[in-house]
Amino acid sequence: MTEEEWGRSSDPVAMLALFGGLKPTVRKLRLFGSGCCEAVCEPDWPKRSLEAIRAAERFADGAITEHELNRHRSFACKAAQNFWAVVCRDRKGPSTKEHERHSQLTLVGEITTSDKHLVIGLTSIYRVAQLRHDLVLSRTIPVLLRDIFGNPFRPVAFDSAWHTETVVGLARGIYEDRAFERMPILADALQDAGCEHPDILAHCREPGVHVRGCWVVDLLLGKS
Repeated sequence: MTEEEWGRSSDPVAMLALFGGLKPTVRKLRLFGSGCCEAVCEPDWPKRSLEAIRAAERFADGAITEHELNRHRSFACKAAQNFWAVVCRDRKGPSTKEHERHSQLTLVGEITTSDKHLVIGLTSIYRVAQLRHDLVLSRTIPVLLRDIFGNPFRPVAFDSAWHTETVVGLARGIYEDRAFERMPILADALQDAGCEHPDILAHCREPGVHVRGCWVVDLLLGKS
């Protein structure tokens, strides 16, 4: 895959094939998985599954222990099993939508696995993309990859002069409050600090999905 293809690709399989070359940290991997789950989750999901997605994010930032993460994983896996048990009672057989829901709920369990097994668990995302039976996830994966990893062909080095109190404060607020609608304001603050890097400013101002792990916010907060 070329730099141009990475920037415009909508093919999750092709982009994930480059994934290994990105050499992501475990934190980035978990936040990517959490973003995928958040993209497909719906309000009627089991409460325990929704809580597990947030738990995965908190664990990625060291806010909860592995014991607590395992507890959420147990609940999430049980929720997926219970859903499938109810579906299988229907003699007509599971619908396509029900198959999708089960694979999505199962994925929540995978993102709450331990660091040691996380890479193996996230192959579920690759399988879902390959099968393409989950259109929402297939459309979301390319967007999330670009949001979290930026342009792997042209890494950006931040100038220390851009790390003003205003810029860092805005970035921290966006991250902690999940207030990604403030990204254009962050772009303005960066420009005020002397940043004219086109990739940084464009990423902050372009519409679309941003999640925890966003490469611009992470760089400003010193996260990897």
